Amino acid sequence: MVLDVARTILLPKQLKADASQSQGVVACAAPAKPVNPVMTLLPLTGAAIATATLMYPVDVLRALKMSSAGSKDAISIGEYYKKFGWRGFVSKGVVPEIAKSSLMRVSKFFFFPIMCDKLHGVKPKEATVLQKATAGALATVPEIVLISPLEVAKLGIQLDTE
Repeated sequence: MVLDVARTILLPKQLKADASQSQGVVACAAPAKPVNPVMTLLPLTGAAIATATLMYPVDVLRALKMSSAGSKDAISIGEYYKKFGWRGFVSKGVVPEIAKSSLMRVSKFFFFPIMCDKLHGVKPKEATVLQKATAGALATVPEIVLISPLEVAKLGIQLDTE
């Protein structure tokens, strides 16, 4: 009796028919619960901090090369190394860089599904390419507002060779 009530409530018609034909136990998956976007913040933040920390020395090299493009007074990577050592590649401006990169990555992944739902009323996996593009473009607006001051501070610290 309890099994019949469970079949009636929980199983779709096709599974009910299959279950009535076979006298065995029928397993069905529970419907997927919507994920609260706030619950994604911790893993997103951890991944963003790890990525920013690992990529920071490369960012210092990029900033040095970009700042010295076409300049006669530019500091080379070798001169930077002689002046600051390996420590300079990982310490000058590391806090603003990790904060900036982490906020940037977290905000993109956090706001994209929200924008997709609010703009188009669909989940990202159900959205068309154009819908994903518009939601992605608008999801970067909070990122730009949050990270622009941190980027300026980071570049100032990285390029301060005095």
